[in-house]
Amino acid sequence: MSMRRAESFVATHGRAILEQTGAGLVMAGTKTTNGRNTGEPAVVVAVASKRPLADIPPAQRVPPVMDGLRTDVIQRWRPHARPRIGKFCLSEWPLGCDRPVERHRPLIGGVSMFHDRWPWAADAVGTLGAIVRDASPNGGGRLVGLTNNHCLGMAYNPAYGVPWFGENDDARVVVHQPAVPDTGHPERDRIGTSLRRVPLNFHTATRLDHPEGVPLYTGDPWPFTDAYVTYPAAPSNTVDGGIIAIDPGITAAWGMLSITDGPLPFAAKSEVVLGMTVYKAGRTTGRVPPSLGTIISLSAAADVDYGDTYRRLPGWEQYKLWDPFEEALGAIFTGQMVFSSAYEGDVTNLPGDSGSVVLGLIDGQFKIIGLFFAGSGVEFGTFTPIWTVAQALQIEAYDDVTAHPAPSTSGNQWFFGVDCEPAASPSAAIVEAVPDAGAPVAPVYPAAGTLTLPVRHRPDSMQVVPDFSELTHGAGVIRLGKKGYHNYWGCFVFEGAAIPLGTTVTSAVLELTISPDVLHDRRLFNPAGSTVQLTLRAGMQRDAFRPRDYTEWNTYRRTDASVGWTIAADTPAPGDVLTSPDLSAVLQEVLSREDWVPGGGLMIRITDETSGWASLLVCGLGPDADPAHAPRLRVEWE
Repeated sequence: MSMRRAESFVATHGRAILEQTGAGLVMAGTKTTNGRNTGEPAVVVAVASKRPLADIPPAQRVPPVMDGLRTDVIQRWRPHARPRIGKFCLSEWPLGCDRPVERHRPLIGGVSMFHDRWPWAADAVGTLGAIVRDASPNGGGRLVGLTNNHCLGMAYNPAYGVPWFGENDDARVVVHQPAVPDTGHPERDRIGTSLRRVPLNFHTATRLDHPEGVPLYTGDPWPFTDAYVTYPAAPSNTVDGGIIAIDPGITAAWGMLSITDGPLPFAAKSEVVLGMTVYKAGRTTGRVPPSLGTIISLSAAADVDYGDTYRRLPGWEQYKLWDPFEEALGAIFTGQMVFSSAYEGDVTNLPGDSGSVVLGLIDGQFKIIGLFFAGSGVEFGTFTPIWTVAQALQIEAYDDVTAHPAPSTSGNQWFFGVDCEPAASPSAAIVEAVPDAGAPVAPVYPAAGTLTLPVRHRPDSMQVVPDFSELTHGAGVIRLGKKGYHNYWGCFVFEGAAIPLGTTVTSAVLELTISPDVLHDRRLFNPAGSTVQLTLRAGMQRDAFRPRDYTEWNTYRRTDASVGWTIAADTPAPGDVLTSPDLSAVLQEVLSREDWVPGGGLMIRITDETSGWASLLVCGLGPDADPAHAPRLRVEWE
């Protein structure tokens, strides 16, 4: 059975399957049996929770075969399209020179942005996907910013569901870069207004059929009863997209932060194939390297969650949240594509990445293949093909070789391993230039060498206390061993590991400096002859970054190889340097990954195996710590 037939079937019947089964995603994919991908084309149905067949009403069951195509039911969250609420982002851990949350002039793709129309706009962020051209009859080919509709005030069709944060007047939607919750200023960082959006048709929402002439209501309880009515069935959507009219005086450039400074043409439909690797730079997952994914479906239908059902009453200043257990605001999309993380455990998307463009490396050049707008967990992402976006928004690629501002100096081309320095200040002078349209030349790494890797300034070092599921960032002092009944672990992320793929590690040692606080600690807790027994492993990330909590720390993959380290706890003096046993086998396992990124980060994880009460205090790197005493990783390779 051909994949093309599966794609055609989903394109025709995807919405009906969503409505029948209550699934969040239906796509043309491949069948997985007993954890093994068979490669057989199938209709894949993603549900939030897999249940025993007896618990599913017969009308909602997914048959084993549809129109001669086998089916496969997988468990995935319902796709959700929500701007990031709050200020957390992976890019707050500077794992390179990229700073999506900072001010970028000229404007460039992959950076923080948002509008001012939310009642809580101070807590919401999205992504400026790319700079493109307005191809409408009156557009004149001017430069505009591409992002999602739901990052531009949410234009909607009032005949169907009405979002509580919806705004249909483009002129009222003011856009900032960076978003105000990041480092943006509500006046100084204005970059423009919404120019054009594709209104969304929402379904399964409720609305308030309130009486005329109701005065402004400012208190509780909610005065109306039996006020819910169901919207009629809404048509399917094809695009969650919009473009920004850039204010005069605001410069813009082609390229994508952390990926490329070159032009980004739109890919042709024939150039996008199943299984191709895709790249994305989003506001929240913006880091070095950017998110990697693999296209797993070229034809999908999705029922996307846009949040709990709110309603702003005409002429009212208050907002009312319906009971979140009633119904959520949703929208059905057809004609979509889906990517999944290219490597197990990788984070491909998080809230705040909305508006990112999806790139493919085609014949040596990055091209835009789609517009990301909804994620299913951190591994699955739903995006709209760029040819669909271009037609709906009347845009074309900004890829012509004409004079325009030079790329932002705070960019970093991770793909080619080019190091960089952050911009000196947000007000750095903008130089008019024509950048080289060719691809940057990959650096030549030495065939052999020695590196001393410093621990990163941030995320600093981490103190891990598994007994309490605690993880403390930026610890100036790290305890290793056992104090009382509690085990203390440590974790260090080292940067700048410019070691080429495929090399052989001949020597690797971790050096830790004893903290001055050890004297007090030794008298109380380390009897004569006591030892601290540790196990060292490395994180298996292709470019390590700091876990944000204990759950993430505990689920990160680590090397199978490990090294034991026994240290006398009663003899080290302040300032003594402890040198670990050889870690070559541990690092070799990481550097042998096919996706290892030279210049990336290495994580060393230290767990405690101490049986008695014995611990050591070593220097980490925190706000008040001496960098000269920070942990070091020395590596030799050939």
